[in-house]
Amino acid sequence: MSFLSVVDADVAVLLLTARPHWVASMTADWLVRHHIRWDLLVTRSPAQAFMRSSQFKRDEVAAMRARDFDLLLAIDDDERNVEMFRAEGLPTMYHHSGYYD
Repeated sequence: MSFLSVVDADVAVLLLTARPHWVASMTADWLVRHHIRWDLLVTRSPAQAFMRSSQFKRDEVAAMRARDFDLLLAIDDDERNVEMFRAEGLPTMYHHSGYYD
């Protein structure tokens, strides 16, 4: 059972990834194949391609808040992003994926 399966259906699940926009459809296909619930997938645009992950995500958090998204929780596997989310006042969980060993 995935963590997201226990999130209330009325809560939108927004996936914010530093992956480039050109892999968005492959990422969405992978999410569907693995039965991972999501409502919105945000990837890096070409203009953001060389931006550090934490800066890209910080900018996107600001943009979402400007659009009145009520961000409740961030989950990330990069400790640098976890620190950034927490600095932005967003409750955050670290999930060890093994990618950043």
